[in-house]
Formats: sequence, C-alpha cells, structure tokens
Amino acid sequence: MTMNLIKKIGIVLCLLLASAPLFGCGSVSGKRFDRYGYFGTLTVFAVYADFSSEAETERVGKAIAECEAALAEIDSAVGSGTESDVSRFNAANRGETLGISRTAYELLGIAAEMYELTDGAYNPAVGNLVDLWGFSPRFDGNYTPTEPYDRDVQSVPDEEYIEAFRTSELLDFGAVKLSEADGKYFITKPDACVSIGGKEYTVNLNLGGIGKGYAADKCAEILSKHGVTESYVGVGQSSLRLLNGNNGDWKVALNHPRGSGKYLTVLASNVAASTSGDYERFFIENGARYCHVIDPSTGRPTTGAAAVSLFGGTAAEGDALTTALMCMSEEKTEKFVNEKLSDKKVFIYNSETKELLTNADANDYALGDDGIKVRDIRTVDRKRG
Repeated sequence: MTMNLIKKIGIVLCLLLASAPLFGCGSVSGKRFDRYGYFGTLTVFAVYADFSSEAETERVGKAIAECEAALAEIDSAVGSGTESDVSRFNAANRGETLGISRTAYELLGIAAEMYELTDGAYNPAVGNLVDLWGFSPRFDGNYTPTEPYDRDVQSVPDEEYIEAFRTSELLDFGAVKLSEADGKYFITKPDACVSIGGKEYTVNLNLGGIGKGYAADKCAEILSKHGVTESYVGVGQSSLRLLNGNNGDWKVALNHPRGSGKYLTVLASNVAASTSGDYERFFIENGARYCHVIDPSTGRPTTGAAAVSLFGGTAAEGDALTTALMCMSEEKTEKFVNEKLSDKKVFIYNSETKELLTNADANDYALGDDGIKVRDIRTVDRKRG
C-alpha cells in the first residue's frame, strides 16, 4: 500500500504569479505576501501597487493586516481548533443548543443553501466519514489513535463503520437548526446518534473547504475597500479570489491531476475560482485510489472525476459546488451544470478517459496536454447560442 498525505504546493489552483516573483512597469510593481497559520495552510496575497510611495505601501499594509484579522476570525469560527464554533458543535451532546459567532452563522447559512441546491451532494455533515477514512485534521500532525476504528496507517475502514456513519440520521444536515435572537446567534444539534464499537456518535460537521472559500471572499472585499484592486488572494490550494490583473487577466494554471506540468490554463479577472480533486490527499490500497472527498450517498471516497474547477459566483459557493460535482455521476453532472451553473465556467477532468468536460467556450481556456479530449457538455440550444 502507498500513501500520500502531503498537499503538494500548487496542486490545485496554481497561478502563474504565485510561483514566480511579481514584477511591473514603471513605478508600479508586484509583491507577494505569504501568511501561514490559518486553516492549517498557506494564504497568498499578490498585489500590484506603487511601492515606491510610502502612502501606497502603508495603504497596502493596512489592507493585508485587516485581512489577517478576518482570517483569524473565520478560522476561530469554523477551523479545526478545539474552541472553534464547529468543533464545539461536534463535541456537543445531541439536541444541545450552542451560541455561535455571526461569522459561523453566516457561513453555515451558505452551506445550507449549497446543501439544498445540490440535493445533498454537498453535505457538511460528512464529518464522521471524513474522520473514519483518515482525512480529518487530527491526522495532519502527530496522529494518535483515539477512536475504536483507528488504524496505524490509512486503509479502507471496516464496512460496519461505513454503513453506520452513512445512516440518513447522521447525514441530515437539514436537521441542523440555526437561529437568531436579540442579535445573538445559535445552532442546535440534531438528536440523531449511532452506537457502535462501544461509543456513541452524533452529527459531525466538516466545513474546512467552504471556510477557505469564504475567507478568500472576505479578504477580497477588504482589499477592494482599501483600493487594492490589482490583486488576488488564495487560501490553501483550492480557494481563489481574483481582482483586477496588472495588465489584463490573471493567468490561472492548474497542475495535471495525473502528470507533471499544467493541464489547463484559464484567463480570468474579477472572479472567484475553486477546485476540488482526488489528488490533494489520498492513499492507494490494492491498486485503488481513495481520496479525501467523501460521497455522502455511498459513505466512500469519490471515484469519478479526478478534478473539478469552477470560475464564477463566490469562492465559498465554488468550494461547495466543486465538492458536489465530484460526488455526482457524469449524467447528473451534465444536467446540473446546464440547469444550475450556466452562468459559471466549469471544467471536469476524468483521468480514466482523459476527457475534459466543460461548458466554457474554446477561447476561454488552453490545454497543456495534447492527449486530453474535450467534450462540450452544454445543451444543443446553448451551443448554437
């Protein structure tokens, strides 16, 4: 059995300028600001400005500092820290009501909208399954077995636990109740539970992905407020928010899910971009790949698309939607994209068929692999335009 627990740098959304020094013309130059410690990953700010001006440099510095404060606030609301609102929810007794921050309330509201829009394909209540398969935050550092189902290395868990954790009661995110009263915000945990292995398990949430997208959105708002508009912010390897480019569009290059180099390049600006893939975190057992994206309908890692990228909407929505598309069959994916995502650009790569499914026009992107076949998944009427 082989195992890959490390997120490779630039594996999801790798911008051309994210891997090389920024530069500019005249008095305008580009600088990259890296910040660590939020969501257990790297946050990148790339900014073009007149850094020869003390006032301009100070303005950019204030914007970045405010973004850092926002990142800390969001991380404390939905991150993996033991005192975050989501962690407290997961540790709470069934039926318990907890006070939460406005940030957590707002983000959970977005998650609920995406859960409904995707008919549950995006489901934050897969927390128990994510942990069962060995992809929760507790496996990132000095891992110590604490659960009856824990193994020494990542491997396929016992079937009884998969079936227990995929019961409709534990995966009913719609049963998680949000409320507001007198300017305070609350969340009520469902009464559902499952007893197995001598332990009781309740509804467990995982908002890691959508939390990063939400953070990228908020930071972009802050940069814009301070007039830092020729910039972008990337949180982790999956969540990106582009503002203006210094000289036209940004060049967003995506690493190949099964090879070296970039398989797809998209020119874009003033848009959010998100990617989910089966190559970020995975293990291989008996020749089969098991990734960190869990399909709530099966209780198992997804097996369809190797990578899904989406340009449009907000980064928070994009993170949820790319996760959902990873969990859908090809037929359902095409229907969903045409009916609900026609205003966004979607790119879905199938590593088995070496086929790219997309609803984007050919001049919107460039392929970096001549072996990839492209299939336009738009309806006939839309193709005719």
